[in-house]
Amino acid sequence: MSYQAAYDFLLIDDNQADINATAAVLQSTRYLRYLHIVKSKETAVAYLKRQGPFSKAKQPDIIFLSIYRSDSKGIGLLKWIKSDPEINHIPVVVLTAPNTNTDSLHPSIAIA
Repeated sequence: MSYQAAYDFLLIDDNQADINATAAVLQSTRYLRYLHIVKSKETAVAYLKRQGPFSKAKQPDIIFLSIYRSDSKGIGLLKWIKSDPEINHIPVVVLTAPNTNTDSLHPSIAIA
């Protein structure tokens, strides 16, 4: 018998349709234990730093980050996550829109 680990995921996205699609895929796997969704950079920072209403939040095992957000803060958030010694060990899965030209992705994505 094999054991399948379950993980706590943090999804950072501001597009509800993309949130619904990503959540549906993640919920269809056996790997999801908990999915927390935040829609803004400020809320993501508060969650990851366990500030305010997130003071008892569990650190996620994996972060799913929409890089092309309507607030244009996805790349900055990625840089911040990977530069913070308390959370930079958390793997980040970078999500892009289906029509995004991946040839023009920002070079900082390589740090994830």
